[in-house]
Amino acid sequence: MAIIKLVKNGDSTREFRAVSLGHVVAVTFGLASIIVAQQTWVTAGAHEREMIVTAMRAQIVADITAHAAAEDNRLGQIDRRLEMLERQMDEAQRQININTGKIETWAGKK
Repeated sequence: MAIIKLVKNGDSTREFRAVSLGHVVAVTFGLASIIVAQQTWVTAGAHEREMIVTAMRAQIVADITAHAAAEDNRLGQIDRRLEMLERQMDEAQRQININTGKIETWAGKK
């Protein structure tokens, strides 16, 4: 089937060239298929980028949360150690005061 045909319009004296309707339909369908396929790839690429960004965002949030929890735990341990040291220092100071009183009492008896 030829793409361009000689067509007569009514009487046989007038001839002109026309594109074959079958070819027009096939070319139009082919171009539409290519455009739709390209749009599908563009949409798939955009969706894939969105999924990657979402996964990265979730990983960043998880890392920040884990880091914050570890930091809270570390600071809590430091606070507990400081409280224990303060209690030990208070006990040591109390014992020093008791011992100083005993020494003063002993020195006063001589």
